This record gives sequence, C-alpha cells and structure tokens, in this order.
Amino acid sequence: MTRIAHDVHSGADTIIILKNPLAGSKVWKDLDADDHVEKPVLESDSNTDQPSIAEPSSEEVVPEASEETVDQQPVAEESSEEEEGEEQEVHYHVSSILLKTASPKFASMLSGEIWKEGIRNEEDGCYYILVEKWDAEAFLILLNVLHLRNRQVPRSVSLSMLTKIAVLADYFTCTEAIELSTEIWVKDLKDTTPIPSNYCQNLILWMCITWVLRLPQEFTQATGIAIRQRTLAGLPTLDLPIIGFVDKLATARVQAIDAIISQLHDLLDKYSDANYSCSCDFYSFECSSILYGALTKGMNQLGLLLPYPVAPFSGTSYQDLHERPFKIKSPNLSHPSKEKYKAPHFCSLKVQVRGVINRVRRSVNGLDLEDFGRTLSADVSITNEKVSARASI
Repeated sequence: MTRIAHDVHSGADTIIILKNPLAGSKVWKDLDADDHVEKPVLESDSNTDQPSIAEPSSEEVVPEASEETVDQQPVAEESSEEEEGEEQEVHYHVSSILLKTASPKFASMLSGEIWKEGIRNEEDGCYYILVEKWDAEAFLILLNVLHLRNRQVPRSVSLSMLTKIAVLADYFTCTEAIELSTEIWVKDLKDTTPIPSNYCQNLILWMCITWVLRLPQEFTQATGIAIRQRTLAGLPTLDLPIIGFVDKLATARVQAIDAIISQLHDLLDKYSDANYSCSCDFYSFECSSILYGALTKGMNQLGLLLPYPVAPFSGTSYQDLHERPFKIKSPNLSHPSKEKYKAPHFCSLKVQVRGVINRVRRSVNGLDLEDFGRTLSADVSITNEKVSARASI
C-alpha cells in the first residue's frame, strides 16, 4: 500500500485518511483531459416511444450515451477491473478546531454523539476520519483553505478542479469558509474557461459550480443555455450534487418548447374561427382562409401539426425549434383593383409568426437561485433568525 502524508496543521489532533483517491476515476479522467475543450455530453434518453418533432431534413444528430446514476455522495465511479492496482492512502494531519469552525459537517462528525470519528484514539489521542474516493489534490486545496494556509492555496484552478472542490465543499457544508478563494478562482475561470454558449460537459460543470457556490447571475446564464439547447428529457448529473434543480430545468425546457407549439396552434385556431376579422373586414374570409392554409402547410412540413407533438419532446431543443417557424412561407396578399397595380393587404403571416416567437423568446430565461432559497441573503436571514431564537431563550 502506498501512503502519502500532508501536514496541513503543525499541531494536528485529527488525521483524515483518504482511501482510494479519485485520481484514477474515469469520470474525472475524461473531464481533466482538456478543460478548455467544450466536449459534447454523451447520454441516451429512455423516452424512445415518444414521437419526435425533428424537422424532416438532413440535419446531423449527435449521438449521446447513457446517463450516470444520480448520487449526492462524492463524485466517484467504481474503478474498472483493469484500472485496479496498488491501494493508496492519503493522510491529512489537520486541526479539529479549525474543521469544526469551518464546517458543520465536520463539527457533527467530531462531536462524539453520532459519529465514531468523534471519539479520540486511546493510543495517540487523535481523531481519525476515514473517507474514500475523493480527489486527493482537491481535498488538500480545500483543507489548506480551511486552515488559512494561504501560501499553499493556488491562485487559479482548472474548471474540473474547481468542480471537485465545490463538490467537497457542498458535502462538508463549508462553502462560506472558502468563499474568498472561490471568488478568485471563478473570476479567473471566466477569462480562461468561460461559461460555454453551447450545451456540453463544461456547461454542466459550470452549473454545478454556480449552484454550490451560489452565484446567481452565472447560474441563470448557465441554466438558460441548458434550457434552450438541451435535446433530451432530464439532465445527466455526472454524479454531481445538482439534483436539486435538474427537475425544474427539465420542466422549463418542456414549457419553452410547448409554448412555441401551442401558440402556433392557437394562431391556427384564430384563422379557422368563423368570426375572424382582419384589418379589412370585407376580405376577412379570404384572408383567414389563405393564411390558415399557408400556416397549416408550413406547420405540417415542419412536423408541428399532426401528430401533435407531446412532452418531453425528445430529440428537439428549444433553440432548434424556435428557428423553424421562420421557414414558414408567408403568402403575398393584395386587394383586387381596377388600376394597373394591386393594393397590398396588410395581414402578414410572417409578422404573426415572428410575434409568437418573440413572445416566447422573452419568457425563456435561466433558473433563479432565489426560487430555491439559495441566495446569500437567504443565508443571512436564516442566521439572523437563529440568533434571535437563541436570544429569546
């Protein structure tokens, strides 16, 4: 067995033993390969029985592979047999006082009431905490921050490394304690590996970071891109602690796509109404009949008519769908005239369709951390309530 030791605190009274570090995990090996490459997310969708609303065309479809199971435990994947080798242990010599001050999770573990880790070893008087399948470097960085070893803390980290640190901070509930460092790292990453404009693995990592670290603007930006560009139901979590918002993100995607389809059908119903009235009442029947026919034909060609597309709209993204209606041809209408020229008729299918798309576009935004009670102001409010409650005792 290979054993590595890090003296994080000179007066250590606690030893954290990390077994089977995450360094060999395929999950992170793929992500660490190149943080600057916006790799597509490989996944599959179980809703294969749902009819697709893909436009009949020669569009390329990017294949996607199976989604990892959701687990809020450490980001990890069981190593394959071929990756099995000599066991490793990493020992971190740390301070229980600093751990308990920074982390409610560590405070609970070291309390001795519930966790066996809270009982000192009789031989050396130290606490021993056993953990496994975390990333050794990320854990060291986190512990250095918690122990105020600023000179040992890097001024910049990769996107995948910050994700690992965020996952650790989420698990040990110590995001506030590392806030100054994460602000520096996030600022640097915005320049070197910014939030991508397309749906890819890096976008999922950014969603995790902004969710855990509670970055409202960045979270809205990242989730907005996922809502607009995601083609399948659900969201692959990559075993990251993002299950708290994935259902709402999936719902927002479905609502955005459904809004386009339903409003186009509403427009169709408007033209089919016997009481339809256009700008020139005398020609209402002719106008509505022509526009109804053109819209029916256009929607049918785009696969938006029959069968009526239903959720979860597998294989289609909002981004793709909201561009399709612009392909619907708008007939040129004019009034009969005794003159050599024809007077134009101002009812335009193109204008009506563009109005539908613009209305939906304005309503499609990313998620808001406030809706989940994860803003920093919410934390302050909760803290104040606790202080008030203690004062009244």
